[in-house]
Parts: sequence; structure tokens; C-alpha cells
Amino acid sequence: MRIRVSGFPTILHKYKLKRIFSELGTVTDIQKERGKSIAYLTMPYDYQARKAMYSLDGSKILGRTIKVEECL
Repeated sequence: MRIRVSGFPTILHKYKLKRIFSELGTVTDIQKERGKSIAYLTMPYDYQARKAMYSLDGSKILGRTIKVEECL
């Protein structure tokens, strides 16, 4: 499943973002838009991706509230 993450600080490196999401499941790919606070993560197991969405949506990273949602 592919999920979209937005709202995090632009200085956040994609590997830090991957580490945060990897605590809730397997992350096979991550693409972060340069200079923007938008990233797309691929998690091969839907149940892990949904767990990450429910657990991390609305949480804070470096003081900024993030939005986590499924890419359609």
C-alpha cells in the first residue's frame, strides 16, 4: 500500500521518516519531494500501512503535526 505523509518539517531527511514508519512495519520505498513537506511511502502489507496511518496521523515530528493518508 502506498501512503502519503505531509506536514513534517522540510529539513527532515527521508531516512529519518523511514525509520519512524519502520517501527510500525516494513517500508520498501520512500520518495520525498525536494524542498516540500510531502513524502510517499510504500508498505507491502496493508495491515501495517493502516496501523501506521492510524498511529501516526495527527502526531508531531519536530513540533509539526503530520497528516498520513492512503494514496488512491
